[in-house]
Amino acid sequence: MAQKVPAQQPQTLLDHTLRTAPLNVVYGTVAATGLGAAVGAASGVARNQPAIPAAFSTALRTSAFSFTFFSIREYALIPVLTHFSLHPSPLPPSPGSPAPPPPSPHTANLLPTSLSALVAGTAFSYFQRPASAAGLHARAGLTLALGCSVLQGIVNEADVVRIKLLVWGEERARAKRAEAGLLGEPAAAGPSAIAVTPDAAAGASTPPPSAYLTDLTHRSATTPSLAPSDPGRETFSERSDRLIGEGWSWLGRKASALSPVKKLDPEAYERKLEERLRGVEDEMDRARREREELETVGARLAEQQRLREAERR
Repeated sequence: MAQKVPAQQPQTLLDHTLRTAPLNVVYGTVAATGLGAAVGAASGVARNQPAIPAAFSTALRTSAFSFTFFSIREYALIPVLTHFSLHPSPLPPSPGSPAPPPPSPHTANLLPTSLSALVAGTAFSYFQRPASAAGLHARAGLTLALGCSVLQGIVNEADVVRIKLLVWGEERARAKRAEAGLLGEPAAAGPSAIAVTPDAAAGASTPPPSAYLTDLTHRSATTPSLAPSDPGRETFSERSDRLIGEGWSWLGRKASALSPVKKLDPEAYERKLEERLRGVEDEMDRARREREELETVGARLAEQQRLREAERR
């Protein structure tokens, strides 16, 4: 069977944008539309109105704004800011040049998010109320920019929590390997195994979790062991095929777990047949004993009937 050749890593900013922007726009639009539908339904219930029409109306407006917002951010602002070194570059450094410092997870995408919300909010305010003053449109765009910046900060802090959990998992695995080494047990080899010399182990100390935070953020986007996929190495079609395949696999596992029909291996099937055969044999023995008891009772009754007829004569 032919082996699938991995996609080549993009070497230009345009190539990277065309690979990652479509999926980011789709993900962001779907998430924002779902959030808008939930908020619209809640507001409709709070105002004693039907929830479904309110959710549909809010989701429609939210999807239009979010699609515009994410398209401006992914296709225009992020490439421009990256070109002017105002946003971390996703491309690998050129040979011989020093690697740039990893970005801080607390401020990731704050600048392009706020600028994109400012542009999209101002444009939507103008199209909804073209006769209003320009200051009103700018005020609406600024309000949306502040709100989207707050949401981006919440997302960043959630990502920081995820990274801290990854750091905690690595430290726990490292502690288990160290304990296994002290007890004289061979440590299990795996992707996270680290070779340590005796001299280094004697003089080294475990760094605090904060020392890994920024570096692990940078590695989680480029290391396959920390991230399930690298958006810079997958095209939009490859990512879509992989996600659809994973979704079908998950659906199949759930259906198999909930289905009353289970697939049995030959050994389990033989055991069930043997148990059923033993149950049938026990039932046959019980029926045979009952038949013998009935025959005995019938013979006794026949003998009593014969004796009574003999006495009458």
